[in-house]
Amino acid sequence: MQFRNTFVLSVSQFLGEPSPTDYRTEMNRVLWQIEHEHFINRGYVYSSNFISDDDALEEFRRKNPSLATEPRIVKFRSGRYVRN
Repeated sequence: MQFRNTFVLSVSQFLGEPSPTDYRTEMNRVLWQIEHEHFINRGYVYSSNFISDDDALEEFRRKNPSLATEPRIVKFRSGRYVRN
């Protein structure tokens, strides 16, 4: 089983009425957005085993053309943890 281990994060300007938190899955990726009063957090979670960081950034920018901040890549450890 492959776990997602990286995400791209950025902020967009808020341009309308708020809507519920949204997420979509595509292939080995999950795209999400969380709307706040004056901005929208957007993210793109993926497995680095299936897409490179550069390709993920390019796709993220293509899907989110009106970003207010430079996207950043965050690596994290994922998986299942067993309590002893």
